[in-house]
Amino acid sequence: MISYIVGEVKELEDNRVIVEVSGVGYEVFMSYLDIAKLSLGVTQKIYIYRHVYENEEEWYGFLSKDSKEIFVLLTKVNNVGPKLALRILSSLSPTDVVRAISTKNVKLLSSIKGVGEKVAERIVSELKNDILKLGIPFSEKKSSLEEIIMALKSLGYNHSEITKMISVAREKYENFDYMDVSEAIQICLSVYRKS
Repeated sequence: MISYIVGEVKELEDNRVIVEVSGVGYEVFMSYLDIAKLSLGVTQKIYIYRHVYENEEEWYGFLSKDSKEIFVLLTKVNNVGPKLALRILSSLSPTDVVRAISTKNVKLLSSIKGVGEKVAERIVSELKNDILKLGIPFSEKKSSLEEIIMALKSLGYNHSEITKMISVAREKYENFDYMDVSEAIQICLSVYRKS
């Protein structure tokens, strides 16, 4: 079983990277939030989850053990495969996923493309105890993220655009998730215009 790989980042795309290890290029699917932290030519440690089905194999990668553990838990929920689990981690940080499940925030989870209300309810009900066992700290302080996402959706931006805006804004502002909603939206829009 492969726990992680360490190699040079050779290619970056929206949802995957190519990492070269000892002359072999590995295709690894990753969340946009993790990919946004990578740079070409940099040697990087990536935690690996190997998904094998029928005659195919896919590798999913994470920059932290916490992300990988949350991913594995999410894939244990009925109707949540690896691609949907990765989409959840592309939309929410590991801390936000823990907070959403712990506080039973079905509305935030169901705002993610592909996660309907029933799947969000299933995630909360099936993982509410297991998610706390991971020991990932989260603040009880309510995040403004849900309102920010909803506001950007109402302005006509799609899931991919919103994810990119929020990821870049989080990189620039540590307290982004807790900013005043109007201020956070202005930041997202300015980030989007620059890209």
